[in-house]
Amino acid sequence: MEIMTRLDALNLGLKKFYSGKPCKYGHTALRFVSTNGCVACNSARAKQFATGRGPIFNHPLHPDDHAAARAYCQALDIARGRVPYSAPVVDVKVSAGPVQLPPFIVHANKVLEASRARDALMDQLNASRNLPPHIPKEMQ
Repeated sequence: MEIMTRLDALNLGLKKFYSGKPCKYGHTALRFVSTNGCVACNSARAKQFATGRGPIFNHPLHPDDHAAARAYCQALDIARGRVPYSAPVVDVKVSAGPVQLPPFIVHANKVLEASRARDALMDQLNASRNLPPHIPKEMQ
């Protein structure tokens, strides 16, 4: 294997290169150009993850309750204006009964209602200007 620098490998368009220097765990294997990470270390991490013996996700506020951690992260996503990947946005009407919805679903409904109100306003403005109807970003 030819010893080269990361910059030389990048200029040649390579994905991996050999630096001749050991990583912090002592491997003298190829390195990735994109991350400068050791290929052997990456392989070991992938094996740990695949067998389930690797590190698991522990949320600092909810280390023992995965459902609570997930709900917390979904609420943060909604607060930042993103729709959480695992929570589909649906029309849920809050009833005056004993059922109480999680806060992130209630907030998602408010965001959905605001989006529909904005779309209706855009349609009114476009109609007054003789423009075609507004197409929501989700439909484009």
